[in-house]
Amino acid sequence: MDKHCVSLEIAKQLKESGFKKETEFCWEHYNKAVIGKKRILQGELNWKLTKGMVCKWDGRLAHYPAPLATEILEELPREVSIKQYPENDSVRYQVGHNAGRMALQTFRYSNNLCDALAEMWLYLRKEN
Repeated sequence: MDKHCVSLEIAKQLKESGFKKETEFCWEHYNKAVIGKKRILQGELNWKLTKGMVCKWDGRLAHYPAPLATEILEELPREVSIKQYPENDSVRYQVGHNAGRMALQTFRYSNNLCDALAEMWLYLRKEN
């Protein structure tokens, strides 16, 4: 399932950059301890993808929406292109953006299509 959504690291970057789209999947912290009356998050590795609810950007530390490729594509301009290349026993994705005929094309690469698309969204958000 994690190849169909953005990675946890990219999900955190999307949240910090203001990606507001509601998503079907989200990264959720699942190992919580209660000390006294205080709830403590334990460890950075205790994350899982959760499906079955619409995840909204509610500001909770332990909750990062993880968009699918289609959810990210809806937020990208039409000038985005996607190519895939064989690499050893897997596939590498190239996402490009060309804003005008004379402009140089910008590329983002990843073994995960969702991460490559999200990195392009992050780049365009930063540049615009």
